[in-house]
Amino acid sequence: MKLMRFPIALFAMLTACGQPPQDADTPANHEETPTDADSPAINVPMTPRREAPPKLTDAEKGTLGSRCGNIEPELYDAHKKAQQKLTELLEMDRTAEGQEEIALEAGLELLTKPMQGMSQSDHDVCVTLFKKDSLRKMFHFDPIDGAARSTLSACVKRVMGVFGKGQLSLGDGAGAARGPFCPGDFPVPLSLEDLPYESSADDWDSPTWKCLKFGLRAQQNFQFEYSSEGSAFACIARYLPRQGGAPIELIRDGGVNDEGVLQVSKKTRRQRMK
Repeated sequence: MKLMRFPIALFAMLTACGQPPQDADTPANHEETPTDADSPAINVPMTPRREAPPKLTDAEKGTLGSRCGNIEPELYDAHKKAQQKLTELLEMDRTAEGQEEIALEAGLELLTKPMQGMSQSDHDVCVTLFKKDSLRKMFHFDPIDGAARSTLSACVKRVMGVFGKGQLSLGDGAGAARGPFCPGDFPVPLSLEDLPYESSADDWDSPTWKCLKFGLRAQQNFQFEYSSEGSAFACIARYLPRQGGAPIELIRDGGVNDEGVLQVSKKTRRQRMK
């Protein structure tokens, strides 16, 4: 058994479009805030890290708010179209350069001329600022993040489903310890270097996954692990970010309090592995 390692307003609504289902607490597009985490006892492959495009300055954000508010819906639709195009490109090749710029061209097709009552100069300014802001948002966008979060939510639901249905075995044999959660197991796949990974029925043929009634059949672009120890559990997903650097680790966990009540984290923790 594997022991657990606990390891501007105008554009605000753009962050939720075009993303696979995920936790409501986490925006679809976000810029990473590095978080310290204990070094897991698994291989941590590192890749060259790309530099993010520049942010909008405070003055540019003010210009967006004062001159571009009347075309907010058009900017939203343009970003959504660009992000959808980026998703398609990433499905074909996650490593190709210039994908954000290619995807942005698809969105700019919706912004070719000013709306009625808007001057050409205001239109041009808004499009220029939109391009800068959208490029940065798309740089941080990764469909794998949304898919991984959905899987974590499914894992938590399975944990909640079996909790309270008797003490579950935490090992093999008559003398095995017993606890409130399914036993932990090694991640699938074992190494992040195996990603993307096509799992088989054998990968999920263990006491852990049978207990949880859990398994994945589609291609995995992230490593998945469930672990438990005593009165606590964790569902963990890890993936190699297309922006480079150390792998991303997403965690949802929980445990049993002193009153015997199951408490589960509502938010997904996101951190860089070390």
